[in-house]
Formats: sequence, structure tokens, C-alpha cells
Amino acid sequence: MFTRLSLISWKASAGAGERTAMRDRLASLSPRSGSLLVDNLPTNRNGGDMLWRTNFSSKSSHDAYLARQEQAGPDAPIAGRSPVRHVDRIVYESIHREDAIPHRPGGLYRVLVLSVEPGTPSQTIRAFEKEMMEMPNYVRSILRWNFARVVVSAGARPFTHVWEQEFASLGDFRGEYMNHPYHWGHLDRWFDGDNPARIIDLYFCNSFCSIDQPALFETAPMVEVS
Repeated sequence: MFTRLSLISWKASAGAGERTAMRDRLASLSPRSGSLLVDNLPTNRNGGDMLWRTNFSSKSSHDAYLARQEQAGPDAPIAGRSPVRHVDRIVYESIHREDAIPHRPGGLYRVLVLSVEPGTPSQTIRAFEKEMMEMPNYVRSILRWNFARVVVSAGARPFTHVWEQEFASLGDFRGEYMNHPYHWGHLDRWFDGDNPARIIDLYFCNSFCSIDQPALFETAPMVEVS
């Protein structure tokens, strides 16, 4: 699965009319299926005010979609527009994904966009990736998930990885996920600024939004372009 994600932050001075006009403009450029354009919940960190995400079945389908848009790409309408303060844009390809509980609707989509520090040994990166992908074996409230490597990054950092999950509710994330022993006993060391094992840049994007249909895996619509 190939995915394009934009995390859009408004200027403090942006009015409701300007934000609505921008949303409508992006909606008009979004594919009819496979796209998520939604306001983020306020419980995010560097995650933007609005999220624009599109699934593609392959890299070739993604590239064909870009070729049909303006020369600068489908994010071009965002650039330079007065309501927008900042945009993080990421294109990523799935390493592994699972639909842990098929056909069960999720109510919350969460995405973590992170950057491994330059110079980190490849074997250390692979160990980190392995531990991240093992987490759903322990945290049963994760309904669907996707772990991916970034292939294109533009924004606050040269992002390297994306970790996506769906939950029934925000409470499941704040509860079992954040408090699980696997989280604190294994994964936290990669992110902890006081731990010598840390490899993740302390600046990362953590976004949440409400969803009424799956955003991940085969149950989610994908864009097919040829």
C-alpha cells in the first residue's frame, strides 16, 4: 500500500471562511474514494489542524495521480495560501499491516510520523521496526494497523517512518495502548530523551481524528490510476 499524507496547520489569524474555502478546494482535488480529509482532534502533538490522506494500490498508481494534477503536485493549492501556517507532507510505503479484527468499525484513526536520527546503524533501525510491529500482538485494542517507511518527506523534519492505528475510541489509545507494559518496557527507550538507546528525533507528529469507516488495510478504499 502506498499512501500520501498532508498534516495542515492553520495560521492563528485564519478565519472560518478561509478554512472552509481551503477544505472545499482540497476536497475538489481528492479522489472520489480512498481519501480522508478531516479535522484533527485537539489532542495531538505537531499533528496539524487538518489531515489529508489518500491510499494508493501501488507506487505507479500514486505517480499517475500526481501526473494528472498541477505540475507542482496535488498539494500545490496549499502552498502560499494565507490560512495555512505549515504543512508536513509525507509519502510512504507499507512494510506490514494487519486487520486484527475484520469488519469491526473503528472510531479513531491515529498516525505517528517520526524521524530516526541520522547515522543510526541499520541493524538498530531494523530492531526498532521489529519491536514496533510486534506491539499489536500485545495491545488488543488496536483494530487495524500499518507500519511504513517514508519515501518522500517535506516539512519540519526528514521523516523516516509512519505508524498508523485504528481504535474503537480515544480512550482505548489513552488507556491500554499508552499504559501497556510492552509500550513502556520495550518501545519507550527508542523515544526517551534521557535514555542512551534513543534513536528517534524528539520532534515528531502525532495526530488523531474521528472516522466513520476504515482508513487502513484492504477494507479501506484505494485509488487505482493508470
